[in-house]
Amino acid sequence: MAQTAAPFAALEQETPHILSGLNEIGGGIYAGDPYSGPGGILYDLTLLTWAFGYEFVPMPGSLDFNGIAFEDYFSNAVATMYADALANPIVSANGQVTDVAFSGEAAISTWTLLNAKNPDLAIFLPRFVEAVLSPEKHPFLPNAGVVELEGNPTEGWTLVSFDGQPIPQDPGLLTQLIVDFRDVITPPQMAIYNLVEAALTGNATTIQDALAAGVYSVGAAIAQFPQSVIGDIGYVVQNLAADVAARDSAMALIDAFGSLVFGLT
Repeated sequence: MAQTAAPFAALEQETPHILSGLNEIGGGIYAGDPYSGPGGILYDLTLLTWAFGYEFVPMPGSLDFNGIAFEDYFSNAVATMYADALANPIVSANGQVTDVAFSGEAAISTWTLLNAKNPDLAIFLPRFVEAVLSPEKHPFLPNAGVVELEGNPTEGWTLVSFDGQPIPQDPGLLTQLIVDFRDVITPPQMAIYNLVEAALTGNATTIQDALAAGVYSVGAAIAQFPQSVIGDIGYVVQNLAADVAARDSAMALIDAFGSLVFGLT
């Protein structure tokens, strides 16, 4: 990745830093299999389950042995980038502090879908199907494809564009409900992972800290879940009612329903 980043770094007169957490997701036992073969399809399906929040699904033989390990490595690298960007800010033309990472297609795509607040299903499910059926012709994220996100590690990330395609901040109710579910099932998995990591140290204080942090994160996620679901449904109902009042045809009403619920345009 350092060689890939070198031309851009030279253009910006910056020195690239290597973060191992940004490495591509290893294929493990699927490595070397054709994209369209059983191994390639299982690799893609594993990444898809991770993106939907089922991080415990294993990637046999890979250093990223499951989605929890991958999320831990990649998110720590992103947090390092964010802290460095604040300490040594580079302000882009739009006035925002910006940082750039170079990684592989699978790592960038999976982490983005797993962490973005708005992974629009109407956009990404068709892309995934095309990538599985015709990987050479329609890669999910092509080489040199750019993914742009805004946000921070604490408040979360909003996906701005994916390979040049603008992503709506409001992707529809179906996507939002899936994100709500994703956000309530991932903290328990990460808490168990961190607790096991702490137990392997044999340090009682480390174990207690991991347990306390896990209980807090899981409790916060469970408490937030009904609020998020009710808020998302209420938002759609309110906007649908406004559209019903403003539109005078059945087709227009159907279009409004498709847009608000499924994110269709």
